[in-house]
Amino acid sequence: MNPKVVREPSVPGEVCALIVTYHPDSTELKAVLRQALHETGRVIVVDNSTEPLAQRTVTAMTAELGALSSTTGAGRVHLIANQRNEGLSLAYNQGLRQAKQMGARFVLLLDQDSVLEDGAIASLLRHWNGAGSGLPIGALSCNNLEEVVVNVGLEPIHLRLRNLRNQKEYLRGKMFREGHLREVKTFTNSGTLLPMAVVDKVGPFDEALFLDAIDYDYSLRLRSHGYRLLLDDRATLRHRQGKYLQHKILGRPVNLRTYSPLRSYWIERDTLQFASKWFSRYPGEVTNILAAQISGTVGAIPLLDRKRERFQNVLRAFSDFGHHRRLSSTERVETPVA
Repeated sequence: MNPKVVREPSVPGEVCALIVTYHPDSTELKAVLRQALHETGRVIVVDNSTEPLAQRTVTAMTAELGALSSTTGAGRVHLIANQRNEGLSLAYNQGLRQAKQMGARFVLLLDQDSVLEDGAIASLLRHWNGAGSGLPIGALSCNNLEEVVVNVGLEPIHLRLRNLRNQKEYLRGKMFREGHLREVKTFTNSGTLLPMAVVDKVGPFDEALFLDAIDYDYSLRLRSHGYRLLLDDRATLRHRQGKYLQHKILGRPVNLRTYSPLRSYWIERDTLQFASKWFSRYPGEVTNILAAQISGTVGAIPLLDRKRERFQNVLRAFSDFGHHRRLSSTERVETPVA
């Protein structure tokens, strides 16, 4: 399929940032919201927090920033309060529907711990209007400057091999590369700009995926419809992406991301769901992603607390996937979004 390329003149006011929150750090979230407003002009917050204090904090903060921005336009901060953790895909879809009602032409996905650098959105929009001589763009992504790079498990090896394969494809002309703009096979949720016209054609996020592998899934969905995914190295954001621990193994420092034991369940469950959906069409990529995700989760267990609980959640994920079961809504609420 070769989708029709639509180039529309754009200004930052046509972009709406979409942020899903779950018990956020108030200082950090305020910085994210302020910069998102500065860069895009409008923000939708979908709050999945389950604790009343966190819910009140998000409500108060969005109201305050909405009032502060009233001098340049009313209704610039919109809150959707779910009262429980509905998962990331469902929250994204809620935000996309709201963005459509608001008349947004683009939605920018952001995490609650991702701060845009100045000029990031203007750079993405410039590329949307002129990149690749009519290349069918499905998504444009910022360059994520992660605070700490994880180097436990097969994930770093997977990333190196992926970069080598991509480099060969750039040289052979199979993938687009021009200046600071380059094509990628998959994008990361946070910092990705989605044209609403493309979302309308491709459809919403898959709500069978609760928290993980959502970006992989939508990336392959866009590609299966003939769209290309581009990354702008000059459009950057600072992405903390959760909490980290550092250990030494044989004298070598290793970094790993920490998360709740229940998150182990969703990493495996969602990745398996994603893999079963796309393996027949993209076997090589899906195998690499599956190996990296599973090894990264299981390989980190010996270095984290509550090891038994984490391992049991991994086993439960495989069992539930095999028997087409999912956690109940009561069990799901304690899973953080990041």
